[in-house]
Amino acid sequence: MGALNFDISNIAHPGTPIQIIIAIASRIAFIISDNKSVVHDVVQDPEKYIFASNLLYNIIFAFIIGMIGYKTTKYTGDIRMGLLLQLGFFANMNLLTVSGRLLPEAFMFMPLGLILLLMIKYLYDAEREKKWRAYIIQFSLLIGWGVATKLSFAPFFLMPLIIIPGLKRKAALTGLSIVAFLIIAFPVTLHLNQFWDWTRDMLIHSGKWGKGEANFADFSKFPERIAALYKMDRLVFILLVLLLFESFILAFINRKIKFLKTYLNVTFSSIGAIMILLFLICKHYTGHYFFPVMLFKSFLLFLIIYPSFHWLKLKKIQPYLKSAVLLIALVLMFLSLHNLGESYFSKKKEHQLERLVNFRSKVSAEDILIISSHYSGAPFKEQALSGGLLTSGSAHKIFKKPFRQQYPNSYMYYSWTDKFFKSYTYFSSQELVKKNKPIYIYIGRGQDKDLEVIRGRFQEKNPDMNFKFVKIVDDPKAGDKLYRLKISEER
Repeated sequence: MGALNFDISNIAHPGTPIQIIIAIASRIAFIISDNKSVVHDVVQDPEKYIFASNLLYNIIFAFIIGMIGYKTTKYTGDIRMGLLLQLGFFANMNLLTVSGRLLPEAFMFMPLGLILLLMIKYLYDAEREKKWRAYIIQFSLLIGWGVATKLSFAPFFLMPLIIIPGLKRKAALTGLSIVAFLIIAFPVTLHLNQFWDWTRDMLIHSGKWGKGEANFADFSKFPERIAALYKMDRLVFILLVLLLFESFILAFINRKIKFLKTYLNVTFSSIGAIMILLFLICKHYTGHYFFPVMLFKSFLLFLIIYPSFHWLKLKKIQPYLKSAVLLIALVLMFLSLHNLGESYFSKKKEHQLERLVNFRSKVSAEDILIISSHYSGAPFKEQALSGGLLTSGSAHKIFKKPFRQQYPNSYMYYSWTDKFFKSYTYFSSQELVKKNKPIYIYIGRGQDKDLEVIRGRFQEKNPDMNFKFVKIVDDPKAGDKLYRLKISEER
Protein backbone atom coordinates (compact mmCIF):
# COMPACT_ATOMS: atom_id res chain seq x y z
CA MET A 1 0.00 0.00 0.00
CA GLY A 2 2.91 2.32 0.76
CA ALA A 3 4.11 1.69 -2.80
CA LEU A 4 0.62 2.71 -4.00
CA ASN A 5 -0.32 -0.90 -4.73
CA PHE A 6 -3.78 -1.56 -3.26
CA ASP A 7 -4.08 -5.19 -4.31
CA ILE A 8 -3.81 -6.44 -0.71
CA SER A 9 -4.31 -10.14 -0.14
CA ASN A 10 -3.09 -10.28 3.49
CA ILE A 11 -6.49 -10.09 5.19
CA ALA A 12 -6.11 -12.59 8.01
CA HIS A 13 -6.38 -10.24 11.00
CA PRO A 14 -7.44 -8.11 8.86
CA GLY A 15 -5.11 -5.31 10.05
CA THR A 16 -6.16 -2.75 7.41
CA PRO A 17 -5.95 0.34 9.69
CA ILE A 18 -2.39 -0.69 10.61
CA GLN A 19 -1.48 -1.02 6.94
CA ILE A 20 -2.99 2.41 6.19
CA ILE A 21 -0.96 4.10 8.95
CA ILE A 22 2.21 2.31 7.82
CA ALA A 23 1.51 3.31 4.20
CA ILE A 24 1.06 7.00 5.11
CA ALA A 25 4.19 6.99 7.28
CA SER A 26 6.16 5.22 4.53
CA ARG A 27 5.23 7.81 1.94
CA ILE A 28 6.26 10.62 4.30
CA ALA A 29 9.57 8.89 5.13
CA PHE A 30 10.25 8.29 1.44
CA ILE A 31 9.55 11.90 0.46
CA ILE A 32 12.23 13.16 2.85
CA SER A 33 14.75 10.50 1.76
CA ASP A 34 17.18 10.69 -1.16
CA ASN A 35 16.29 7.33 -2.69
CA LYS A 36 14.52 7.30 -6.05
CA SER A 37 12.50 4.13 -5.36
CA VAL A 38 10.44 3.50 -2.23
CA VAL A 39 10.65 -0.25 -2.88
CA HIS A 40 14.47 -0.29 -2.96
CA ASP A 41 14.62 2.02 0.06
CA VAL A 42 12.36 -0.25 2.14
CA VAL A 43 14.50 -3.30 1.31
CA GLN A 44 17.75 -1.45 2.06
CA ASP A 45 16.64 0.31 5.22
CA PRO A 46 13.43 -1.19 6.63
CA GLU A 47 14.18 0.17 10.12
CA LYS A 48 13.62 3.72 8.88
CA TYR A 49 10.10 2.88 7.79
CA ILE A 50 9.34 0.95 10.97
CA PHE A 51 10.45 3.96 13.02
CA ALA A 52 8.36 6.35 10.90
CA SER A 53 5.27 4.14 11.23
CA ASN A 54 5.69 3.81 14.98
CA LEU A 55 6.19 7.56 15.33
CA LEU A 56 3.00 8.33 13.40
CA TYR A 57 1.07 5.77 15.46
CA ASN A 58 2.26 7.33 18.73
CA ILE A 59 1.40 10.85 17.56
CA ILE A 60 -2.18 9.75 16.77
CA PHE A 61 -2.36 7.73 19.98
CA ALA A 62 -1.13 10.64 22.10
CA PHE A 63 -3.81 12.88 20.55
CA ILE A 64 -6.51 10.30 21.39
CA ILE A 65 -5.29 9.93 24.99
CA GLY A 66 -5.40 13.72 25.36
CA MET A 67 -8.91 13.86 23.90
CA ILE A 68 -10.09 11.09 26.26
CA GLY A 69 -8.82 13.04 29.26
CA TYR A 70 -10.36 16.31 28.06
CA LYS A 71 -13.74 14.82 27.10
CA THR A 72 -14.01 12.71 30.28
CA THR A 73 -13.38 15.86 32.33
CA LYS A 74 -16.09 17.62 30.32
CA TYR A 75 -18.66 14.82 30.74
CA THR A 76 -18.02 14.17 34.45
CA GLY A 77 -17.24 17.75 35.41
CA ASP A 78 -14.12 16.61 37.25
CA ILE A 79 -10.52 16.67 35.99
CA ARG A 80 -9.63 13.86 38.39
CA MET A 81 -11.86 11.49 36.47
CA GLY A 82 -10.23 12.57 33.23
CA LEU A 83 -6.81 11.79 34.69
CA LEU A 84 -8.10 8.46 36.02
CA LEU A 85 -9.20 7.33 32.55
CA GLN A 86 -5.89 8.41 31.04
CA LEU A 87 -3.97 6.40 33.63
CA GLY A 88 -5.43 3.23 32.14
CA PHE A 89 -3.08 3.57 29.17
CA PHE A 90 -0.02 3.52 31.45
CA ALA A 91 -1.15 1.04 34.10
CA ASN A 92 1.08 -1.87 33.16
CA MET A 93 4.65 -2.28 31.96
CA ASN A 94 3.41 -4.16 28.89
CA LEU A 95 1.18 -1.25 27.85
CA LEU A 96 4.22 1.04 27.84
CA THR A 97 6.61 -1.24 26.00
CA VAL A 98 4.07 -2.24 23.34
CA SER A 99 3.87 1.40 22.20
CA GLY A 100 7.28 0.87 20.61
CA ARG A 101 6.08 -2.06 18.51
CA LEU A 102 3.77 -2.36 15.52
CA LEU A 103 1.42 -4.91 17.09
CA PRO A 104 -2.32 -5.15 16.27
CA GLU A 105 -3.06 -5.11 20.02
CA ALA A 106 -1.39 -1.68 20.32
CA PHE A 107 -3.49 -0.34 17.44
CA MET A 108 -6.61 -1.73 19.16
CA PHE A 109 -6.03 0.72 22.04
CA MET A 110 -7.22 3.67 19.93
CA PRO A 111 -10.77 2.53 19.03
CA LEU A 112 -11.12 0.77 22.39
CA GLY A 113 -10.19 3.91 24.32
CA LEU A 114 -12.76 5.89 22.33
CA ILE A 115 -15.45 3.26 23.02
CA LEU A 116 -14.77 3.56 26.76
CA LEU A 117 -15.03 7.34 26.41
CA LEU A 118 -18.36 6.99 24.59
CA MET A 119 -19.64 4.68 27.35
CA ILE A 120 -18.85 7.37 29.94
CA LYS A 121 -20.58 9.99 27.82
CA TYR A 122 -23.63 7.71 27.58
CA LEU A 123 -23.70 7.33 31.36
CA TYR A 124 -23.76 11.08 31.97
CA ASP A 125 -25.91 12.14 29.01
CA ALA A 126 -29.40 13.11 30.22
CA GLU A 127 -30.56 13.38 26.61
CA ARG A 128 -29.21 10.04 25.41
CA GLU A 129 -32.67 8.93 24.24
CA LYS A 130 -32.86 11.87 21.85
CA LYS A 131 -29.35 11.23 20.51
CA TRP A 132 -29.61 7.50 19.83
CA ARG A 133 -28.84 7.94 16.10
CA ALA A 134 -25.57 9.73 16.89
CA TYR A 135 -24.60 7.04 19.40
CA ILE A 136 -25.34 4.24 16.92
CA ILE A 137 -23.24 5.91 14.20
CA GLN A 138 -20.32 6.60 16.54
CA PHE A 139 -20.32 3.12 18.07
CA SER A 140 -20.63 1.51 14.63
CA LEU A 141 -17.63 3.40 13.26
CA LEU A 142 -15.51 2.48 16.29
CA ILE A 143 -16.53 -1.19 16.16
CA GLY A 144 -15.83 -1.32 12.41
CA TRP A 145 -12.45 0.32 12.99
CA GLY A 146 -11.57 -2.04 15.85
CA VAL A 147 -12.60 -5.28 14.14
CA ALA A 148 -10.82 -4.16 10.95
CA THR A 149 -7.70 -3.88 13.12
CA LYS A 150 -8.09 -7.37 14.57
CA LEU A 151 -10.96 -9.83 14.79
CA SER A 152 -10.43 -10.26 18.52
CA PHE A 153 -11.93 -6.78 18.91
CA ALA A 154 -15.37 -8.26 18.10
CA PRO A 155 -16.34 -9.01 21.77
CA PHE A 156 -16.40 -5.26 22.47
CA PHE A 157 -19.41 -5.03 20.15
CA LEU A 158 -21.38 -6.44 23.10
CA MET A 159 -20.95 -3.15 24.98
CA PRO A 160 -23.01 -0.87 22.68
CA LEU A 161 -25.29 -3.77 21.73
CA ILE A 162 -26.53 -4.08 25.33
CA ILE A 163 -26.75 -0.39 26.25
CA ILE A 164 -28.56 0.70 23.05
CA PRO A 165 -32.29 0.02 23.73
CA GLY A 166 -34.79 -1.50 21.30
CA LEU A 167 -34.46 -4.30 18.77
CA LYS A 168 -34.64 -1.97 15.75
CA ARG A 169 -31.86 0.19 17.12
CA LYS A 170 -29.75 -2.86 17.91
CA ALA A 171 -30.33 -4.12 14.36
CA ALA A 172 -29.27 -0.73 12.99
CA LEU A 173 -26.14 -0.82 15.17
CA THR A 174 -25.30 -4.31 13.92
CA GLY A 175 -25.87 -3.47 10.27
CA LEU A 176 -23.90 -0.22 10.37
CA SER A 177 -21.03 -1.92 12.23
CA ILE A 178 -20.79 -4.54 9.49
CA VAL A 179 -20.88 -1.87 6.79
CA ALA A 180 -18.19 0.17 8.59
CA PHE A 181 -16.03 -2.95 8.89
CA LEU A 182 -16.36 -3.82 5.19
CA ILE A 183 -15.52 -0.25 4.15
CA ILE A 184 -12.52 0.17 6.46
CA ALA A 185 -11.25 -3.38 5.85
CA PHE A 186 -11.74 -3.01 2.09
CA PRO A 187 -9.34 -5.89 1.21
CA VAL A 188 -11.73 -8.23 3.08
CA THR A 189 -14.62 -7.02 0.92
CA LEU A 190 -12.59 -7.95 -2.18
CA HIS A 191 -11.65 -11.40 -0.79
CA LEU A 192 -14.71 -12.47 1.21
CA ASN A 193 -14.37 -16.18 0.48
CA GLN A 194 -10.73 -16.24 1.58
CA PHE A 195 -11.60 -14.25 4.70
CA TRP A 196 -14.49 -16.57 5.58
CA ASP A 197 -12.29 -19.67 5.22
CA TRP A 198 -9.68 -18.15 7.56
CA THR A 199 -12.31 -17.08 10.13
CA ARG A 200 -14.11 -20.44 10.04
CA ASP A 201 -10.88 -22.39 10.55
CA MET A 202 -9.98 -20.12 13.47
CA LEU A 203 -13.32 -20.78 15.13
CA ILE A 204 -13.50 -24.56 14.73
CA HIS A 205 -9.87 -25.46 15.47
CA SER A 206 -8.22 -25.37 18.88
CA GLY A 207 -4.81 -24.31 17.53
CA LYS A 208 -3.76 -20.83 16.48
CA TRP A 209 -4.26 -19.60 12.91
CA GLY A 210 -6.76 -22.33 12.09
CA LYS A 211 -4.43 -25.18 13.01
CA GLY A 212 -4.76 -27.95 15.55
CA GLU A 213 -7.64 -30.34 16.09
CA ALA A 214 -11.16 -29.51 14.94
CA ASN A 215 -12.49 -29.55 18.52
CA PHE A 216 -13.23 -25.80 18.91
CA ALA A 217 -11.10 -25.42 22.05
CA ASP A 218 -8.78 -27.46 24.26
CA PHE A 219 -10.48 -26.79 27.60
CA SER A 220 -7.88 -28.81 29.51
CA LYS A 221 -5.40 -25.96 28.98
CA PHE A 222 -7.73 -23.19 30.18
CA PRO A 223 -6.80 -23.32 33.92
CA GLU A 224 -3.06 -22.88 33.29
CA ARG A 225 -3.72 -20.13 30.75
CA ILE A 226 -6.03 -18.23 33.13
CA ALA A 227 -3.32 -18.58 35.79
CA ALA A 228 -0.76 -17.14 33.37
CA LEU A 229 -3.03 -14.17 32.57
CA TYR A 230 -3.66 -13.58 36.27
CA LYS A 231 0.08 -13.50 36.85
CA MET A 232 0.48 -10.93 34.06
CA ASP A 233 -1.97 -8.49 35.70
CA ARG A 234 -3.71 -9.50 38.92
CA LEU A 235 -5.42 -6.14 39.36
CA VAL A 236 -7.59 -6.60 36.25
CA PHE A 237 -9.12 -9.75 37.71
CA ILE A 238 -9.53 -8.22 41.17
CA LEU A 239 -11.36 -5.18 39.78
CA LEU A 240 -13.46 -7.39 37.51
CA VAL A 241 -14.62 -9.54 40.45
CA LEU A 242 -15.34 -6.46 42.60
CA LEU A 243 -17.41 -4.83 39.86
CA LEU A 244 -19.31 -8.04 39.20
CA PHE A 245 -20.07 -8.46 42.91
CA GLU A 246 -21.17 -4.82 43.23
CA SER A 247 -23.33 -5.02 40.09
CA PHE A 248 -25.20 -8.08 41.31
CA ILE A 249 -25.90 -6.41 44.66
CA LEU A 250 -27.17 -3.25 42.99
CA ALA A 251 -29.30 -5.29 40.57
CA PHE A 252 -31.14 -6.83 43.53
CA ILE A 253 -31.66 -3.44 45.22
CA ASN A 254 -33.80 -1.75 42.61
CA ARG A 255 -33.08 -1.87 38.91
CA LYS A 256 -35.90 0.59 38.22
CA ILE A 257 -33.84 3.51 39.50
CA LYS A 258 -33.13 5.50 36.33
CA PHE A 259 -29.38 5.95 36.70
CA LEU A 260 -28.97 2.41 38.04
CA LYS A 261 -30.56 0.74 35.01
CA THR A 262 -28.19 2.49 32.60
CA TYR A 263 -25.24 1.88 34.92
CA LEU A 264 -25.94 -1.86 35.18
CA ASN A 265 -26.25 -2.14 31.39
CA VAL A 266 -22.81 -0.54 31.09
CA THR A 267 -21.23 -2.71 33.79
CA PHE A 268 -22.67 -6.04 32.64
CA SER A 269 -21.90 -5.31 28.97
CA SER A 270 -18.30 -4.41 29.88
CA ILE A 271 -17.87 -7.50 32.05
CA GLY A 272 -19.43 -9.68 29.35
CA ALA A 273 -17.13 -8.30 26.63
CA ILE A 274 -14.05 -8.90 28.81
CA MET A 275 -15.16 -12.46 29.67
CA ILE A 276 -15.70 -13.34 26.00
CA LEU A 277 -12.29 -11.96 25.08
CA LEU A 278 -10.67 -13.89 27.95
CA PHE A 279 -12.27 -17.05 26.58
CA LEU A 280 -10.89 -16.36 23.10
CA ILE A 281 -7.44 -15.68 24.55
CA CYS A 282 -7.52 -19.02 26.40
CA LYS A 283 -8.66 -20.72 23.20
CA HIS A 284 -5.71 -19.35 21.17
CA TYR A 285 -3.28 -18.33 23.86
CA THR A 286 -0.58 -15.69 23.43
CA GLY A 287 0.36 -13.21 26.15
CA HIS A 288 0.03 -10.00 24.14
CA TYR A 289 -3.59 -10.85 23.25
CA PHE A 290 -4.31 -9.83 26.87
CA PHE A 291 -3.06 -6.25 26.47
CA PRO A 292 -6.46 -4.72 25.49
CA VAL A 293 -8.00 -6.18 28.67
CA MET A 294 -5.30 -4.43 30.75
CA LEU A 295 -6.57 -1.15 29.34
CA PHE A 296 -9.82 -1.59 31.27
CA LYS A 297 -8.36 -1.14 34.75
CA SER A 298 -9.09 2.57 35.14
CA PHE A 299 -12.50 2.16 33.51
CA LEU A 300 -13.40 -0.70 35.87
CA LEU A 301 -12.29 1.38 38.86
CA PHE A 302 -14.39 4.28 37.57
CA LEU A 303 -17.46 2.02 37.29
CA ILE A 304 -16.92 0.68 40.82
CA ILE A 305 -17.05 4.16 42.37
CA TYR A 306 -19.67 5.62 40.00
CA PRO A 307 -22.78 4.73 42.14
CA SER A 308 -21.31 6.63 45.10
CA PHE A 309 -21.46 9.83 43.04
CA HIS A 310 -25.26 9.58 43.14
CA TRP A 311 -25.72 8.38 46.70
CA LEU A 312 -23.09 10.57 48.35
CA LYS A 313 -24.74 13.89 47.61
CA LEU A 314 -22.69 15.81 50.16
CA LYS A 315 -20.39 18.01 48.13
CA LYS A 316 -17.82 18.02 50.92
CA ILE A 317 -17.36 14.23 50.68
CA GLN A 318 -17.25 13.67 46.92
CA PRO A 319 -14.04 15.63 46.19
CA TYR A 320 -12.16 13.68 48.86
CA LEU A 321 -13.51 10.38 47.50
CA LYS A 322 -12.46 11.21 43.95
CA SER A 323 -9.04 12.37 45.07
CA ALA A 324 -8.60 9.17 47.09
CA VAL A 325 -9.55 7.03 44.08
CA LEU A 326 -7.11 8.89 41.83
CA LEU A 327 -4.36 8.50 44.43
CA ILE A 328 -5.07 4.76 44.73
CA ALA A 329 -4.97 4.45 40.94
CA LEU A 330 -1.60 6.22 40.85
CA VAL A 331 -0.17 3.92 43.53
CA LEU A 332 -1.46 0.82 41.77
CA MET A 333 -0.04 2.05 38.48
CA PHE A 334 3.44 2.53 39.93
CA LEU A 335 3.28 -0.90 41.53
CA SER A 336 2.50 -2.37 38.10
CA LEU A 337 5.40 -0.58 36.44
CA HIS A 338 8.12 -2.89 37.70
CA ASN A 339 11.62 -2.49 36.27
CA LEU A 340 10.69 0.91 34.87
CA GLY A 341 13.67 3.09 34.15
CA GLU A 342 16.68 3.47 31.96
CA SER A 343 18.27 0.25 33.23
CA TYR A 344 15.37 -1.92 32.04
CA PHE A 345 15.34 -0.53 28.50
CA SER A 346 19.09 -0.05 28.18
CA LYS A 347 19.87 -3.62 29.26
CA LYS A 348 17.33 -5.05 26.83
CA LYS A 349 18.58 -2.86 23.99
CA GLU A 350 22.20 -3.65 24.88
CA HIS A 351 21.54 -7.39 24.61
CA GLN A 352 19.69 -6.99 21.30
CA LEU A 353 22.55 -4.99 19.78
CA GLU A 354 25.15 -7.41 21.11
CA ARG A 355 23.16 -10.34 19.72
CA LEU A 356 22.77 -8.64 16.33
CA VAL A 357 26.50 -7.99 16.04
CA ASN A 358 27.40 -11.43 17.36
CA PHE A 359 25.37 -13.29 14.75
CA ARG A 360 25.77 -10.95 11.79
CA SER A 361 29.56 -10.63 12.15
CA LYS A 362 30.03 -14.38 11.80
CA VAL A 363 28.45 -14.47 8.32
CA SER A 364 29.95 -12.42 5.48
CA ALA A 365 27.96 -11.12 2.53
CA GLU A 366 29.56 -13.82 0.33
CA ASP A 367 28.56 -16.71 2.62
CA ILE A 368 25.36 -18.68 2.19
CA LEU A 369 22.92 -18.20 5.08
CA ILE A 370 19.92 -20.48 5.69
CA ILE A 371 17.43 -19.10 8.21
CA SER A 372 14.94 -21.16 10.20
CA SER A 373 12.97 -18.91 12.51
CA HIS A 374 9.62 -18.03 13.95
CA TYR A 375 8.01 -15.11 12.09
CA SER A 376 9.73 -12.74 14.54
CA GLY A 377 12.89 -12.64 16.62
CA ALA A 378 15.68 -13.38 14.11
CA PRO A 379 18.68 -10.97 14.10
CA PHE A 380 18.59 -10.84 10.29
CA LYS A 381 16.56 -8.25 8.38
CA GLU A 382 16.08 -10.56 5.41
CA GLN A 383 14.04 -12.97 7.52
CA ALA A 384 11.48 -10.27 8.35
CA LEU A 385 11.43 -9.03 4.74
CA SER A 386 10.94 -12.56 3.45
CA GLY A 387 7.97 -12.99 5.79
CA GLY A 388 6.55 -9.77 4.40
CA LEU A 389 6.95 -11.07 0.84
CA LEU A 390 4.96 -14.19 1.70
CA THR A 391 2.01 -12.14 2.94
CA SER A 392 2.08 -9.42 0.27
CA GLY A 393 0.14 -11.33 -2.39
CA SER A 394 0.68 -10.11 -5.94
CA ALA A 395 2.62 -7.11 -4.58
CA HIS A 396 5.59 -9.43 -3.99
CA LYS A 397 6.49 -8.99 -7.66
CA ILE A 398 7.72 -5.44 -7.14
CA PHE A 399 9.91 -6.49 -4.21
CA LYS A 400 11.48 -9.65 -5.66
CA LYS A 401 14.31 -8.04 -7.61
CA PRO A 402 15.41 -5.53 -4.92
CA PHE A 403 15.35 -8.31 -2.31
CA ARG A 404 17.58 -10.59 -4.39
CA GLN A 405 20.01 -7.75 -5.05
CA GLN A 406 20.24 -6.81 -1.37
CA TYR A 407 20.46 -10.39 -0.02
CA PRO A 408 21.85 -12.59 -2.83
CA ASN A 409 23.00 -15.42 -0.54
CA SER A 410 20.19 -15.61 2.04
CA TYR A 411 17.66 -18.46 1.95
CA MET A 412 14.70 -19.38 4.15
CA TYR A 413 13.82 -22.79 5.49
CA TYR A 414 10.07 -23.49 5.47
CA SER A 415 8.55 -26.84 6.34
CA TRP A 416 6.00 -26.66 3.52
CA THR A 417 8.64 -27.09 0.80
CA ASP A 418 11.57 -29.47 0.45
CA LYS A 419 13.67 -26.68 -1.08
CA PHE A 420 15.04 -23.42 0.25
CA PHE A 421 13.07 -20.27 -0.43
CA LYS A 422 14.32 -16.90 -1.67
CA SER A 423 11.83 -14.30 -2.91
CA TYR A 424 9.51 -16.80 -4.58
CA THR A 425 12.31 -18.83 -6.12
CA TYR A 426 13.19 -22.28 -4.77
CA PHE A 427 16.64 -23.80 -4.55
CA SER A 428 17.63 -27.38 -3.78
CA SER A 429 20.41 -28.20 -1.33
CA GLN A 430 22.41 -29.54 -4.27
CA GLU A 431 22.33 -26.12 -5.92
CA LEU A 432 23.61 -24.49 -2.74
CA VAL A 433 26.48 -26.98 -2.41
CA LYS A 434 27.51 -26.34 -6.02
CA LYS A 435 28.00 -22.66 -5.23
CA ASN A 436 31.08 -23.79 -3.31
CA LYS A 437 30.64 -21.20 -0.56
CA PRO A 438 30.62 -21.51 3.25
CA ILE A 439 27.11 -22.41 4.43
CA TYR A 440 25.71 -21.17 7.73
CA ILE A 441 22.41 -22.16 9.34
CA TYR A 442 20.59 -19.93 11.78
CA ILE A 443 18.17 -21.75 14.11
CA GLY A 444 15.72 -19.52 15.93
CA ARG A 445 14.17 -20.05 19.31
CA GLY A 446 12.10 -23.24 19.46
CA GLN A 447 13.18 -24.34 15.98
CA ASP A 448 15.88 -26.87 16.99
CA LYS A 449 14.01 -29.72 15.33
CA ASP A 450 14.60 -28.06 11.95
CA LEU A 451 18.35 -28.56 12.16
CA GLU A 452 18.20 -32.30 11.52
CA VAL A 453 15.60 -31.79 8.76
CA ILE A 454 17.97 -29.38 7.02
CA ARG A 455 20.87 -31.84 7.35
CA GLY A 456 18.61 -34.55 5.90
CA ARG A 457 17.84 -32.40 2.89
CA PHE A 458 21.53 -31.95 2.14
CA GLN A 459 22.28 -35.63 2.70
CA GLU A 460 19.43 -36.82 0.49
CA LYS A 461 20.39 -34.65 -2.49
CA ASN A 462 24.13 -35.19 -2.01
CA PRO A 463 24.53 -38.86 -0.99
CA ASP A 464 28.26 -38.92 -1.79
CA MET A 465 29.00 -36.35 0.92
CA ASN A 466 28.90 -36.13 4.71
CA PHE A 467 27.29 -33.18 6.47
CA LYS A 468 27.94 -32.15 10.04
CA PHE A 469 27.15 -29.02 12.01
CA VAL A 470 29.65 -26.95 13.94
CA LYS A 471 28.07 -24.59 16.47
CA ILE A 472 29.40 -21.05 16.04
CA VAL A 473 27.09 -18.98 18.27
CA ASP A 474 24.75 -20.01 21.07
CA ASP A 475 22.67 -17.33 22.80
CA PRO A 476 20.91 -19.01 25.76
CA LYS A 477 19.03 -15.84 26.66
CA ALA A 478 17.37 -15.51 23.26
CA GLY A 479 17.38 -19.26 22.60
CA ASP A 480 18.83 -19.07 19.09
CA LYS A 481 21.96 -20.58 17.53
CA LEU A 482 24.20 -20.30 14.48
CA TYR A 483 25.88 -23.33 12.89
CA ARG A 484 28.38 -23.79 10.10
CA LEU A 485 27.75 -26.73 7.79
CA LYS A 486 30.88 -28.87 7.53
CA ILE A 487 30.99 -30.80 4.25
CA SER A 488 33.32 -33.73 3.58
CA GLU A 489 33.62 -36.29 0.82
CA GLU A 490 32.28 -39.71 1.85
CA ARG A 491 34.80 -42.51 1.82
